[in-house]
Amino acid sequence: MPNLLIVGAAKAGTTSLHRYLDLHPEIFMSRMKELQLFSRDDWRDRLGWYREQFPTAVPVRGEASPVYSMHPWFPSVPERIHEVIPDARLIYLVRDPVERLVAQYVEFYALHLEDRPIEEALSDYDSPSNRFVMASRYALQLDRFREFFPDSQIIVLDQRELLTARSATMRDLFERLGVDPGFTSPEFEQLHNEREAKMRPNPAGVWMYRRGLLRRARDTTRVLPRAIREPLKRLVADPVRTPDIDPSLRAELEACLREDAQRLRAYSGKPLAHWSV
Repeated sequence: MPNLLIVGAAKAGTTSLHRYLDLHPEIFMSRMKELQLFSRDDWRDRLGWYREQFPTAVPVRGEASPVYSMHPWFPSVPERIHEVIPDARLIYLVRDPVERLVAQYVEFYALHLEDRPIEEALSDYDSPSNRFVMASRYALQLDRFREFFPDSQIIVLDQRELLTARSATMRDLFERLGVDPGFTSPEFEQLHNEREAKMRPNPAGVWMYRRGLLRRARDTTRVLPRAIREPLKRLVADPVRTPDIDPSLRAELEACLREDAQRLRAYSGKPLAHWSV
């Protein structure tokens, strides 16, 4: 079984951290990043499959599934993890709460999981049913894990630490995980899951996706020069612009999230001075 889980938050650098950790010879991260076992209703039936994702005896074995910190949609994740791997170390990545929820909205919109304009999607921002805002309530999400795991097993990282002080951050993280902290790699300089713009399939793209053709077309055209590939991509998808939030709505969001952010600062000891809340 794994003994390290990156539990979130979505759009806070989990893909990059998964890759950086996997570079270390004493760490194995699952080949498929988001296994999402503990968010499934049939999780018990898939424990054998889950174990097979870690075919190694290195000291640290891990995976990254940001859905693990999306309470209340997946409300039983912490207790399920604790039942199976109570000694697991948990890493929770965070970023400016407003920036993060906007990035998640863009992701959902690109995937056709959200079709409303952002102002409409955030109109009930103070409701537990708002999936974007709730996932930015980091202290609340951590409270669920702290019911089952001691603070000594929980590591909070700010995305800014990975962006501006990556080598020092990884050295500290390796030390806390009990592996060689002196390990470094040229690949630490790379960012992962970074794209100039998200693309949302248009009707032609949706038609191809439903017939299993979109992925095949993407894999086929990946070898083409960018100058050819990009015009072809725009035949089946449109770029998604990061929306600007109305200033009054942004102020309300910041006020809504401020108390939670203060609780996270108190818990983590991180000033997070660059945040908007």
